[in-house]
Amino acid sequence: MKIKDIESAIEAIPEGKVRTYRDISPKGPGHVGWVQNRETSVHGWHRVVCDDGSLKKDRKTGEDKLKLQRRKLREEGVLFKENGKVNLKKHQMPG
Repeated sequence: MKIKDIESAIEAIPEGKVRTYRDISPKGPGHVGWVQNRETSVHGWHRVVCDDGSLKKDRKTGEDKLKLQRRKLREEGVLFKENGKVNLKKHQMPG
């Protein structure tokens, strides 16, 4: 999958919805995360979550980026379960 394809897939996620790393690329978090870190201006980066709905802590930016991602998702109306994971049944974008 090309960088532009990953960027386009991320930017196509509407407010209030999320996609998992694996939804975007069969190569999973490493591949998509690499693009997100390389292209920090990718609109909608915060709408990409792990397969179980958890948020992935970035080794470089750490906790601050995690808090920002959670805040941005909440501002869009994304609900979190008691265990801190995104409610994928409600918010995962099909396809």
